[in-house]
Amino acid sequence: MLGDRYIVFIVVVLLAGCTALQPAMKPDNVPLAEVRSAEFETIDAGDIFLFLSFSGGGTRAAALSYGVLEELRDTVFTTRTGNTRLLDEIDIISSVSGGSFTAAYYGLYGDRIFEDYVEKFLTRDVQRSLMWRVLNPVNWIRSVSTGISRTEAAIEFYDTHIFNEATFADLYDRGGPFIEINATDLGTGDRFAFTPQMLRLICTDLSQIRISQAVTASSAYPLAFAPIVLKNHAHSCDMDKPGWMKPPLAGAQFFTRRETIIRNMESYLDADARPYIHLIDGGIADNLGLHAVIDRVLVHGGARGAVAVIRKPVPETLVFIVVNAETASENMFEKSAKKPTMGETASALMGTHVRQLNLESRALMQENIGQWSADASGSERGPYYIEVSFEGLKTQDEKTYFNSIGTTLALPENEVDRLREAGRKLLRDAPQFRVLLAHLQAL
Repeated sequence: MLGDRYIVFIVVVLLAGCTALQPAMKPDNVPLAEVRSAEFETIDAGDIFLFLSFSGGGTRAAALSYGVLEELRDTVFTTRTGNTRLLDEIDIISSVSGGSFTAAYYGLYGDRIFEDYVEKFLTRDVQRSLMWRVLNPVNWIRSVSTGISRTEAAIEFYDTHIFNEATFADLYDRGGPFIEINATDLGTGDRFAFTPQMLRLICTDLSQIRISQAVTASSAYPLAFAPIVLKNHAHSCDMDKPGWMKPPLAGAQFFTRRETIIRNMESYLDADARPYIHLIDGGIADNLGLHAVIDRVLVHGGARGAVAVIRKPVPETLVFIVVNAETASENMFEKSAKKPTMGETASALMGTHVRQLNLESRALMQENIGQWSADASGSERGPYYIEVSFEGLKTQDEKTYFNSIGTTLALPENEVDRLREAGRKLLRDAPQFRVLLAHLQAL
């Protein structure tokens, strides 16, 4: 009997073969009723600035991220106003793909995540449910008669079983941390964040977009799912270009990363050239969700400047926790002279791409952290950079076990439980996390 991974791969290949037969997704994003500048909006809460990023990696990433939230919930320190959970100090969660399910659910429901999320998502066989919707003849008829695509079927499933048709207005009304769900713009290959600032560039009202649409875009694996499509309404409103969006030098042949970011953002302002925006899995552009920080630092000229446009006043203590569910699985085809199968080739290509992205993102972030620390002139208040990844596991047996867990939306309960506990322990044992706790207790 074929293993689960090969069954999934065969289904994906079959689906990919008929991608051209899928009906085009109908954009339903609503134009802005009130025109406002595309500047960042500020938030103000707590004594520290705490940024989390949740990586891609299916349910594996969702469960590891959930374990980190559990540990933050149970980590309490004392301030001038009393005992405070570190969980309540979270300002921003930037998420990609599998991590976006956990980020969005926490953003919507807060502590309720600790009551029903495990059953509602982590231990649910979401993959089987989605495959059944694709293979169900009833949905074939719907596809022909109503033009519904597989991507829209996924949105419907997430709406019904996970997010209860909630919109970004519901998320913002709760008053929790800022949730930044990231996809990839297929046209530019760059990060596309579901934020009010980004959506204003195409004169779209983010508050009316459903959370399920953003999460589906963030996890829309190429070929298996058609892109999420947004209509560019840029010509329907008079959007003032933000001050930080300075164009690159005229006629320049080479662009710095900062100029490339600005050039790509500027492209949204021309609805004639780009009337539709196609969004796919956020892991293609940034599998760690770290560019929510890195890009802002580049655009605004440093960490303090980047934080200042989001958070005023800027706290003295900056904390960045990266939850990285990347695995280092072994390529079995390297043990033989035989040519790799299609599945092995596709898996190796994607794995190599993600590893290179992650290495570059981590290097950029660590370089920035080093510079910020130097600017702080020896201050003991950070910034603190904390990585939660399987690299931090103590024994080879543990590493082998967790690295063997595949990227899927269906994991057995025992694996989910072990991932949750791993998230908790890896955060608890991280050296910089211990230093942070000592600093917080001394405040």
